[in-house]
Amino acid sequence: MSLKTTTLTGVAVLAAVIGFKEILPETLGPIPFVSDTSGTKQITGSPLAAGTKIKEVTVPGVGPLPALGEFPSLEGATGWLNSEALTPQSLKGKVVLVNFWTFACGDCVSALPTIKSWAEAYKKDGLVVVGVHSPEFAFEKNRSSLEQAVSRYGVDYPVAIDNDFSVWKAFENVYWPEQYVIDADGIVRYHHLGAADYNTTQAVIEALLKSRKASQTASTTPPTTSGTAQAAPAG
Repeated sequence: MSLKTTTLTGVAVLAAVIGFKEILPETLGPIPFVSDTSGTKQITGSPLAAGTKIKEVTVPGVGPLPALGEFPSLEGATGWLNSEALTPQSLKGKVVLVNFWTFACGDCVSALPTIKSWAEAYKKDGLVVVGVHSPEFAFEKNRSSLEQAVSRYGVDYPVAIDNDFSVWKAFENVYWPEQYVIDADGIVRYHHLGAADYNTTQAVIEALLKSRKASQTASTTPPTTSGTAQAAPAG
């Protein structure tokens, strides 16, 4: 797992050893070490609008899912792979998994098979996986290198190229990898740090897809009338 700390000592040493000078941009500012906050991270830069209605969704073994903020903007992406540019508005009505990764991060790569399996298994049920590639090192900013990595690892879902860390900052992200699960109403409902504990994230995805299906069924079911129909009296 990779993390930008207040000193960047570990990353700076690694960069010096392997010969890469450019690492994370200083514009990100200091990010202190934080413990795992899976499921509870509030995205303060994307607060819920006043009066927003939140669907109650409870996940077995997890409990009720909180509302962590509105779906942050994706418009800072410098390009896209496998898709045209996506927005929170264009993804409304879908359950979305956003995965922050970078192709030279071992934990990020180890998470890809599981994330790809979700993308394939749940696509028909309304899940969209969006990878956000925020490069840790300068060589990872090269689009051709990223395209090769995406092909090598069989990533066929949309990937936002976040070379300027605009999407990273919109989500107030701090780790590689880090995931966010967003409901069909465009509200972030779950957050997870790292490349482990797949079962919980999968359970959240399934619960939100079930809630989405229930809402769609309710909206398409015609209202029923009470009582017994009677024939009109003969006139």
